[in-house]
Amino acid sequence: MKPIKCSLMFLVAIAGLLTSTACTPHLPPTAVPGPDFPYALMMQESDLPPGWERDGGSFPDVPGDAVAYGVGFRYTSGEFGKITSHKVAIYPDLQAAIDAYPQWESQWFNPHWLPVRDTTFHVGDASDDMRFEYLDVKINGVPVRSYRYLQRHCNAIVLVLMNVDNASITFHQFEE
Repeated sequence: MKPIKCSLMFLVAIAGLLTSTACTPHLPPTAVPGPDFPYALMMQESDLPPGWERDGGSFPDVPGDAVAYGVGFRYTSGEFGKITSHKVAIYPDLQAAIDAYPQWESQWFNPHWLPVRDTTFHVGDASDDMRFEYLDVKINGVPVRSYRYLQRHCNAIVLVLMNVDNASITFHQFEE
């Protein structure tokens, strides 16, 4: 199997790559990301194992006053639930991102989600807000572990969603 070029660490490090010494990319507040948005840092089809294809991009509504872009992928088998998505939202400043983060948490997590403990991934910046959790579910009778990763780094918030079934992608590949 082809190794994944894009790792979870890469995806969540996007916020770090966006920054300069001031830590904040300053994008003009607009309804949709403009040419200054770092589209090239979004997950690509080539970042996933064979069998995955892009399933669209969007300008999602996100909490607070942010410029955001999201991209989704599906496994080409056509089986329901074999999906992944990646969203990046850039807020006008650090405080706006800090204020919005709890809204992201309440939208994407509830008490049923459990913290991922068996991971080698660690956030590079201890001041970041971060949650990495999973929920075991069955989709069409197939056991799937659904992962959600949310991180606020400076004025950027990154969300990665992934359903892992060990056939289309494994946790090791996701985390790699």
